[in-house]
Amino acid sequence: GDGDGESLKDSACTDGGGGRAVLWLQCSLRLADNPALLRAVEQAADGLAVVFVWRHGQRPSTASAVFECAAAHSLDKALHKLGNRLVVLHSDDDDTKAAQAVAQIVHKTGAQLAVLDASSKCGTSCASLLENALSDLGNNAALEIFADSHLLLPFDVSCRALGRSRTGGKILRWPTYLRAAACLEDDIGERPRAPPGVSKKKAKRAASSGLKPSRLSPYLRWGVISARQVASPCSISTFLSYLFGFLCRSSDLFF
Repeated sequence: GDGDGESLKDSACTDGGGGRAVLWLQCSLRLADNPALLRAVEQAADGLAVVFVWRHGQRPSTASAVFECAAAHSLDKALHKLGNRLVVLHSDDDDTKAAQAVAQIVHKTGAQLAVLDASSKCGTSCASLLENALSDLGNNAALEIFADSHLLLPFDVSCRALGRSRTGGKILRWPTYLRAAACLEDDIGERPRAPPGVSKKKAKRAASSGLKPSRLSPYLRWGVISARQVASPCSISTFLSYLFGFLCRSSDLFF
């Protein structure tokens, strides 16, 4: 639901470590397989505020915005079942103003920790904006950043995450790259190859049939599901039930 932070003092408590926390979700709008949410819960024994910034005015005007609205609506319902709600802040489509709005929530709630979901196309740029906004308020809350390592971000976003050179050119800082590379998961090995003996006739038939789109792009874009959930063959039933639940919870927005 909408909120300005005044009622967040009474937000639902969790069983985590000390203090209050504010979680700013940008495009990981889900409960399952969400490292940023898990970290915030661990540090929010006295209360957790899950914040989302809406930047599309009174009505969504694009298909992407409509799906974003449905994803946020679905997350709010899921949080409500756990005794919490999604705090929706309204802002212009401007990263600086969005960061300032979130900083106000952190300041008003007295949170000791702000957790940022940095998996969006903005990358970690919102982190510095939020840090500056908190500093302007004289707030010394800690800031932690989480990004989905299973998503391939645009090249310019990857460059910002790895660190530009001091002159702002295209040369990356080598030490920064090494630190980022050290956090990558182990190599999963080569992809399995097709078995030998496939006839040319079958190959031509497969080539002419074309690839069918998965239609999962919006679900991945707004983090309704994670790439790891999609890729895991053992969780296909859970994955399908989650999609069905999402459509049911958001039926009033789609139908």
